[in-house]
Order: sequence, then structure tokens, then C-alpha cells
Amino acid sequence: MQQAALHTTRTLPKRRAKAPLEIDLKGPVGELVAAQFAWQREHINQLKSQIEFLVEQTQRPIQTFTEDDFGAMFGLKKRAQQDYRKKGKLDCMKLGEKVLYTRQHIDEFVARFDTRNQKKI
Repeated sequence: MQQAALHTTRTLPKRRAKAPLEIDLKGPVGELVAAQFAWQREHINQLKSQIEFLVEQTQRPIQTFTEDDFGAMFGLKKRAQQDYRKKGKLDCMKLGEKVLYTRQHIDEFVARFDTRNQKKI
């Protein structure tokens, strides 16, 4: 019988929300607090702009180039491109038999070429 009495539920009185604290921003302490808030607001705005930039970048479609496009850009025939891919000097994506290059693949290929004092890869 005593166990049944222990399991009764009570409703707690509802709490009222606390009013925001009034802060006096006068004097040296107030200036420090205001400066800290200003720094945080600036930091939040910078993060917000970085997030907006990243969202914009991820929504942009990926630009791809075919072997013919790549050959027209650099004057390389398909066989030369195949040799560069086989040697690991040129990255690509393959969709079935179709070879595609992204802007990043092309930029890396050009960077390898430029870092070797304009010598052939």
C-alpha cells in the first residue's frame, strides 16, 4: 500500500521568465563590455559572410570538360592525355567510357607544369 502512495505525481508551479538584466555601459567596465560585444558582433558577421560564400560555392554546378575540350585547351591528343593519366600526372573522372576533367583537375595539371620551370611534364 505504501508503494502506491510513492508514485503519485505532483505538478510544479510554473516559473516566470526572468527579466533581462539592466547593464550600465558607462565607465571603464562598461567600455570593456561594449568593446567585447562589438568584437563578437564583428566576428559573427565575418562567420556569416563565410558561411554565405560556402553555401554559394556548393550550389554552383561543377563545370566539366571532355577530352576534346582539354585537347583544344592544351593541344594534347587523346593518346597523350591517356599517357598522362596512366603516369598519374593528370587526374580525371570516368563515367563509363567517357573521360571528364573538372576545373580542379585542370588547375592541378597546370600547377605541376608551372612549378617545373616551364618544362614538359
